[in-house]
Amino acid sequence: MSASQARLLLIAGVLAAIQFIVLPLVNYQAELRDELTLIQRQVVRSEALVEQLPVLTLQAEKLEAAAKRVANAFPNASNATGFRLEVQDQIQRLLREQGNQVTLFSWLAQPQAAGNGMQVQQARVNVSGNFKSLAEGQLQLAQQAPYIRFIDASLRPQNRDPGNNKQAELTLIIEVAGRTGGRNAQ
Repeated sequence: MSASQARLLLIAGVLAAIQFIVLPLVNYQAELRDELTLIQRQVVRSEALVEQLPVLTLQAEKLEAAAKRVANAFPNASNATGFRLEVQDQIQRLLREQGNQVTLFSWLAQPQAAGNGMQVQQARVNVSGNFKSLAEGQLQLAQQAPYIRFIDASLRPQNRDPGNNKQAELTLIIEVAGRTGGRNAQ
C-alpha cells in the first residue's frame, strides 16, 4: 500500500469515526441539553407555584367560603314538604307586599336533581293586581329570592277600565332551586 492510499484510508477512517461516533454523540448531547432546559423551566414553574402556595391556599379557602355562602342562600330542600311550604309562603308574602293577590300556587312536578347537592322544582303562580303592582311584585321576587328562575310569564288584562287602575292576571312559571344537604350545605 502506498503512502497516499494509507493517507486516504486514514482520512476515510477519521470520516467514518466522525459520522458514526462523533455526530451521534453531538446529537445525544443536544438532546440532553434540550431535556435539561425543559426540566429547568419546569423547576422554575414549580418553584413559582411553591412560592405562591400560601396565596393559593388563602384564595382556595375564600372560594370555599364563598361557595358555602352561595349554597346557603338557597333554601334547604331536604324536607320536601317544609321546603315547598317555606318557598310558597315567601313568594306569596313578597307578592302581597306589593299589593297583589296570589290566586293560584301549584307545584308542577317532582323535584329534579341539579347536581352539587341542589335540586329544582317548577311551580305555576297566578297573581292578580294592577299592572304596576304586578311588575313591582315580579321585580321584588327577582331581587329577594335569587333561587327563583323565571321560565315563562304571561299577562292578561282582567278589565277594560280606562283609568290608571287596570287590573290584570300574571301567570308565572318558575323554577325554584334548593339545597338537598349535599357537598356545600352545612
